[in-house]
Amino acid sequence: MDNLDELKRNPAMLRVFTSRVQLRHDGKEYCGLCPFHKEDTPSFKVYQTDDGIYLFQCFGCQQKGNGIQFVMAFDHVQFPEAKRRVEEFIKNSFSSTRSAEQVFKPVSQQKKEFITIPLEKYAPLEKALAESVEAKEWLAKRGISYDTAKRFHLGFRADLGKLANGQSNDTGWLSIPNCVNDNKVLSIKYRSIAKKAFTRQPGMATMLFNLETVDALESVFVTEGEFDAIVLEQSGFRAVSLPSASTTVTAEMKEALLEADTVFLAGDTDPVGVQKMNKLWAEMQERTYLLKWPTGMKDANQTFLEVCSGDVEKFRTLVLELMAKAKSEPMPYMFSLSESMASSDRVNLSEHPLRLRFPWKSVDSMANILPGSVLSFFATQTGMGKTSFIMNVLVPEARRGEVILNYSAELTTDEYSNIVAAHVLKKNRNHLTLEDYKTAAKILGGIQFYIGRNPDLQKADQVLDLIEAGIRRLGATIVVLDHIHYITRNESDTVKAQENAMQRIKNMAAKYGVKFIVVGQPRKANQQTRGKVVHITDMKGAEVIGSDADVVMALHRNAVRIDQTNPPKDPWEPQTEIHLKKGRSMGDGNSFTTLYFDGPIVTFFELTSAKPPEEKQLFGSVV
Repeated sequence: MDNLDELKRNPAMLRVFTSRVQLRHDGKEYCGLCPFHKEDTPSFKVYQTDDGIYLFQCFGCQQKGNGIQFVMAFDHVQFPEAKRRVEEFIKNSFSSTRSAEQVFKPVSQQKKEFITIPLEKYAPLEKALAESVEAKEWLAKRGISYDTAKRFHLGFRADLGKLANGQSNDTGWLSIPNCVNDNKVLSIKYRSIAKKAFTRQPGMATMLFNLETVDALESVFVTEGEFDAIVLEQSGFRAVSLPSASTTVTAEMKEALLEADTVFLAGDTDPVGVQKMNKLWAEMQERTYLLKWPTGMKDANQTFLEVCSGDVEKFRTLVLELMAKAKSEPMPYMFSLSESMASSDRVNLSEHPLRLRFPWKSVDSMANILPGSVLSFFATQTGMGKTSFIMNVLVPEARRGEVILNYSAELTTDEYSNIVAAHVLKKNRNHLTLEDYKTAAKILGGIQFYIGRNPDLQKADQVLDLIEAGIRRLGATIVVLDHIHYITRNESDTVKAQENAMQRIKNMAAKYGVKFIVVGQPRKANQQTRGKVVHITDMKGAEVIGSDADVVMALHRNAVRIDQTNPPKDPWEPQTEIHLKKGRSMGDGNSFTTLYFDGPIVTFFELTSAKPPEEKQLFGSVV
C-alpha cells in the first residue's frame, strides 16, 4: 500500500495488535498487559482516532505510537521491515480479494436508493407491541422475553394492508427493524403471528440483521433468521442473521463479519441452509467455522426450546460445546452420508431451488446442474452464438437473485453490455442509443452480474486466481469462463494446461458451491465432418474438458445458402440445435431441441414448430 495513513487505518490493523497482545474491551478502547514491561494491572491500550488511525499507548512505560511503530518495538525490526510485515498481514486477510473488483465490473451500474426512517418515527410500533398480549405471548412461546424484544426494538402492527400481499391479516404482524446507532431504522421485516409468512417494508434495504454487534475480540454467530440471532444474543452471545438463505452476502458484509475474533456459521440445517453456510465457509475461510445444531434440530431457536427447554444457561453450555466441536472439524465440504440422506427436506433434483435454470423449457428439462457442478458448452464452429446463448441464460438467473461472475476473454465490457441491452430491450444491437443503455440498466435494476477480463494475464492459473478471488469477494453463485482455450493458448503445453485448469475448475465448483460454465471451442473440422453436428470428442484440446464436466451441451447451426442477389448478413441459419452430449444428472426432457436465434436482438426463442415465432416474447416472460 502506498498510502501510509490508509495502511494505519485499515480495519485489519486492529488484528495486528491482537495477534501479538491479548486485549479486552474497555469502552471504546482495548486494554491488556503491556508487552514492553512487566505488570500485573493492564495499562496498555489500543484506540482509534477520529480519522480512523489505530494507536497504542502504555500508561506504565509510556511507550506509544501507531501500528507500524508497535510492530517495530514488538518484533525488534526497523521501519521498512515493520511496514512490510503489516502489509503482508493485511494482504493475507480477506480484504486481499478486492483486486477482483478492479477487473469484474457490474453489467448494470444502476444503484438503488433506499429509505431510512428515524427511530422515533418507528416508536409507535414498539408501543403497539407493549400493548399486545397476543404478540408478547407469541414471542414467549419462542423463548424470547419482552425485555429482549425491547432491546431489539421489536414492534407490532395489527394490519399491514396492501403490504400483506393477500396473506392473512387477522392476528397481526411482528415488526423486526434493523437499527444503526439506536437512532435510525434501515430496514423492517414483518412476521405474521398467525402463520409462517414474511414480508418487508418496501423501499428499504435488505441487509444482515444486527451487524453492529460484531466485536473484534469476541466470536460472532451467523444464523438464517432474526429470531435465531435474538435467542443467541439473549443467551450472552453475539449473533447476526441473514434474512434468508437466498440473501447475497456482499464482500463488505463478509469483511464486517471477519472483524470478529472468530465466525461461527450456524444456519438452518435444511438442504438450502446447509448449502448456503458451506458456501460462506469456503468463501470466508480464515477464522470461520461451521457449527452444526443437534440432530433433528433445524436452527438455534428450535434447539433452545426443545433441547434446552428454554433454559438460557443450559443453552449457553450447549452452544459452547458445539463451538468447541466446530473448531475441531475445520474442513469444509465433508458430509455425513447418513445425515444427508435422512434430511426430511430433500427434494427432487429437477425441483432443487438452487439448480441452474434455462429460459427455454425444452433446454431446462435436459439435465440438472446443481451447485458444485461444471457445464462444458461448445459449438460446431466459432461465431455461432455461444456467448449470446450463455448470456440469455445468465440475465434471467441474475434477476432471480443469482450472483454472476463472467470472465470474457475476448469481449470488452462495452461489447458485452451492448448484447445485454439489445437482449433486454429486444432492439437491434447496432442501433442502441445512450438512452437505451440507461433504460436497460433501469430494467435490470440492482442485479449482481459482473463481467471482466485482464489482458495482462497470460497464463491459465493467473486467470483462475483472479476468478477465485472474485468468487470469494463477490459471493458468485454462477461462474462463466469464456473460453478455456483462449486462456491456455500461451502455455507451452496447451493440453496439459487445459487438464490442470479443468481440475482446478472442478475443485472450485465443489469448494465454493458454484455452478461453473466452461465455454470451449471445437476441433478443426475435416472435409467429412465439416458442417455436421459435433460429437463430445470433437471438443478442441484436452479430452478432460468434456470428461470432467458434469454436463456437456453443444450448439449447432447450419450454414446459410449463398444467394448472390440477396447476400445473407449472418453466415448461419437462425434455426439452432441444442444437443445434450452428457449429463450426470439427467432431467425428464429430451436430449435435443431446436431454438430460433434472432441475431440483431441477440435472443434465442423456443420453437414449437419449424417456423420462427410470429411474435417476439417480452423480456422476463420466459421462465
